[in-house]
Amino acid sequence: MKELQQEIKDKIKSADQREIKKELKLIGKLTPKPGQKVWKLNLTTEKVTEAAVEVIASFMVGKKHVEQRKLVVENDCWYVAAINKENACRKFLKMLNNI
Repeated sequence: MKELQQEIKDKIKSADQREIKKELKLIGKLTPKPGQKVWKLNLTTEKVTEAAVEVIASFMVGKKHVEQRKLVVENDCWYVAAINKENACRKFLKMLNNI
């Protein structure tokens, strides 16, 4: 009886570990030009906001300061690089019309 309970616990743990495993998959790269920001369109709320970017590394190359940044990706969101919110909305509308 104890062995059976132990087997059940082990199977539950292995099932939990399978569900926890997530893989990062590169969908694409988005490199904004100088002066541009990254904007996101949340498909559930239909709001356009500025996307969150985290700094991974910061270092000096000669006299120039360089930062490596990473976009914080959220579910059900589309991303685009634009100068301001109006241009981002225009680009999102073009993307939606092409579907």
